[in-house]
Amino acid sequence: MDYRKTAQLAVGLTLILLAANAAGSSLPVLTTAAAVNRLTIAEAKAGRPVDLHGVVTYADVKLGHIFLQDRTAGAFVYFDPTGSEPELTAGQTIEVTGVTTPGDFSSCIKNGKFKITGHAPLPEPKRLPFDQLLTGRWACYWAELKGIILSVRVLPGSFQLNLGAEGGSVLVIMRQFPHSERFSIGSKVLLRGSLSALYNDRRQALGVKIFVPGPEYITVLKAALADPYATPLLPLSTIGQYDVSSDLEAQVRVRGTVTAVEPGTRIYVADADTSLAMEVLSTCSPRPRDYIEAFSQADAATTRKFGGTGLGLTISSRLAQMMGGRIWVESEPGRGSCFHFTVDAPIAQVNEGVADLPVASLAGKRLLIVDDNATNRRILAELAVAEGMLSVQAKDAAAALLELEAVAGTAHAFDLAMIDCHMPDVDGFTLTEQIRQRAALAATPLLMLTSAGQRGDAARCRSLGIAAYLTKPVSQAQLVEAMRLALGRASDPIASKDLITRHSLPANASALRILLAEDNLVNQKVARRMLEKENHFITVAANGVEVLQTLQREKFDLILMDIQMPEMDGLQATAAIRDRERFTGERIPIIALTAHAMSGDRERFLAAGIDGYVTKPIRISELVSEISRLREAATVLESA
Repeated sequence: MDYRKTAQLAVGLTLILLAANAAGSSLPVLTTAAAVNRLTIAEAKAGRPVDLHGVVTYADVKLGHIFLQDRTAGAFVYFDPTGSEPELTAGQTIEVTGVTTPGDFSSCIKNGKFKITGHAPLPEPKRLPFDQLLTGRWACYWAELKGIILSVRVLPGSFQLNLGAEGGSVLVIMRQFPHSERFSIGSKVLLRGSLSALYNDRRQALGVKIFVPGPEYITVLKAALADPYATPLLPLSTIGQYDVSSDLEAQVRVRGTVTAVEPGTRIYVADADTSLAMEVLSTCSPRPRDYIEAFSQADAATTRKFGGTGLGLTISSRLAQMMGGRIWVESEPGRGSCFHFTVDAPIAQVNEGVADLPVASLAGKRLLIVDDNATNRRILAELAVAEGMLSVQAKDAAAALLELEAVAGTAHAFDLAMIDCHMPDVDGFTLTEQIRQRAALAATPLLMLTSAGQRGDAARCRSLGIAAYLTKPVSQAQLVEAMRLALGRASDPIASKDLITRHSLPANASALRILLAEDNLVNQKVARRMLEKENHFITVAANGVEVLQTLQREKFDLILMDIQMPEMDGLQATAAIRDRERFTGERIPIIALTAHAMSGDRERFLAAGIDGYVTKPIRISELVSEISRLREAATVLESA
């Protein structure tokens, strides 16, 4: 017997079986950007196959970078360039294949291969507040921003612009720079590009980044002044009144005496009224006691942090006087100042409102979801499932009426209908009128959702017998509470006259008092906004020392602990907290916020006394999931 041939045959058969098994268990191909973005980090790491068709919004083939957007979302693709790839421009349509990999906020596509399929109009740009851009929810989307050009850097193959926008700073990446006298530092511009985020090496959000495909996507709204010294001279005290939300184009010219200098970065200037810190963008090196005149772009963050104008105290004093009181200060050298104030305020009468309404359970109830937006319907359906409800979706008024009439008068009739107000053709109010005109459907409890409330909507809701009227964005907790109240009031003819709104909902029992330990100001702002939208109460500490000091004064339901903080890091603070708890018998849940989820981190965190962790940049779905997990564990322990 030839053992070598037998062995070769066995190896060949094994390889064939392995290949067949791999082919039989292959993962389904993802065909939309939204499907790619919805993947968890673990799912993205599995390398799911992707085949997308979309329009290019930005591309740099030499670097192997492509932003594209299809009808569902935006996506980022990268690959190793060979030099043979065709050049891509914004507006071309392409087909991209590749595999998924974790990205900053959402999954992206690596090992991308593409072919050009034609041309298409660019999508309608997103126009969003700055704090929403920081969340990363709109990463890779085509968007529109406006701001002031603060600086320009020339790099090999590209240009970087630092843009002062309403709410923060934006880093603009361009492959071509528009050569125009109107396009210069100090110009107010409107630009379109593909969104991304700006981080430091600790995965802390620093701002927003946008990739602009060309000069044709930048419009100069207001050119920079040809002669900066034509700007009127202002007292320093007026700079503190600058508001970035309304005075984006504010340009200032001031005079004063230099009181201190931080070489190459900042100078401090004082006049007869007040003092001010100014960023130095030139090579000038004034000395203390020099008398200078300066022209600059006003920066709200700088004036608020270093200004010391006394404007806040003046406003506080006037507010106290308007409310029949006064404000005063007691100071002691070497110890500090203590401010006091009084106001004349009547005792408020508590309006019970809808707080006394009967509340119904949602489990087993049948919900009809009426919305023309498929994503909204999916989100609401997932919420219904989480609450134990049975849901049916309708994309328009005609489909909703068919669904309602099909089960009217039967054991399967809908207990509640949730209707979007702004639908094409037949809107939510018109649909409500049609429902009320049908005897078999007239008693159906209705909940209306709107993205923009109008004057008179509340009166119209009452006249049509709508149970609840909520303005988006609305938190999951508020929506659940409104549905429970809407079902409960259906059995109470007196309570049914009250319209349930987000302002009249009772205080949510699920709200948590959360201590957020985070030293980065941008991360603080993003996390606070995320959590407050879920109705939680947030207190911020900048390091571990402040965490321990805050815990001595207040009680919290949960701590979100950044691991890397100055003075005392998250692990040191956790150890100190757990050491204290040995004497109190209490245990507060702690969730770690970490920049990198390395192998062994979970075991290391658990050993340090941490109960869970979320990686940065923070995704609200993962954070809410981790908080819910710890709450459910606590509930089981309390009921045991």
